[in-house]
Amino acid sequence: MFAWFTGSPVIVGNIWCNIFTGKYIDPTGYSTVINEHWTLLLPIIISLALVRRIKHLGWWRGSNLDSSEVKETVIHQLAIFYLLYLTFLTLGLQKMLMPIFPLLIILAVGNITSLYSIITAWRAKKLKLLKVK
Repeated sequence: MFAWFTGSPVIVGNIWCNIFTGKYIDPTGYSTVINEHWTLLLPIIISLALVRRIKHLGWWRGSNLDSSEVKETVIHQLAIFYLLYLTFLTLGLQKMLMPIFPLLIILAVGNITSLYSIITAWRAKKLKLLKVK
């Protein structure tokens, strides 16, 4: 009934096949189609965007977050909600991912910079320990 109202069939989980392999099940449900616009950056960006920093995992338990961290948490929750919508209620084509893709890029870049700062702090600490010895 939902597929009839939306005008397209629903194939549960098709978006994840499309994101990670570049192949998806066509609307008829009988054959697999190769996505010509798929690149390796797509699964990398999605994976980096969905990874949360440990600092933010306890935000609902009363941890103190500043306004930028609250905004990032809201963007992250919006992205997860939209990906759940794409997983269970749509055909799962890559074009359906495009409305949320800019937000996913913002989250991925934020996580990359966080990871880079952790690595540089670790290297500085490691070098300091080496100089002491």
